[in-house]
Amino acid sequence: MAARPEVVGIGEIGLDYYYEFSPPDTQMRTLSFFLEMAARLNKPACLHVRDKSGESRAVDDLLGALRPLAGRLRGVVHCFSGGLEDARRILDLGLHLSFTGILTFKNASALRDVFARLPADRILLETDAPYLAPDPHRGHRNEPMFLTRIFTLSAGLLRLAEPDWSDRLRLNQTQVFGRACA
Repeated sequence: MAARPEVVGIGEIGLDYYYEFSPPDTQMRTLSFFLEMAARLNKPACLHVRDKSGESRAVDDLLGALRPLAGRLRGVVHCFSGGLEDARRILDLGLHLSFTGILTFKNASALRDVFARLPADRILLETDAPYLAPDPHRGHRNEPMFLTRIFTLSAGLLRLAEPDWSDRLRLNQTQVFGRACA
């Protein structure tokens, strides 16, 4: 079924060590299966990675699983909220990073600093609805219409005119997911 043309990506797949619903070795086996599928089918992977606070074990494990597929796999790490070093390690593997309403949170100045230092051609924006509504809607159900708040803030962080940022995001999305999603 994943080979069908209407399937534009594989995922959300990844590693979540924050909640210990499944042992890391089980998560790694499952991730490897789906990464290989994405590479074999030439479909992008939508990747999730979440560590316990202050750890980077899940990120390290994800990067370890991705390295053998570098050059054969495209994709995006969704809901990125890590540091600059992790962002660069992910970008070095040819992946994109996607940002959510977290970017607008008052306590997310470090994430905004990371965002502002990233290349505009490797960024996507997302709602992650129904979660992570941007300020001033934080704590409420997230809706697609709230993406404009993330868009406006992110254009300012990159010092881009909104029409230029919109065009860039459309190109980035096409690079990851193809014209079917443009």
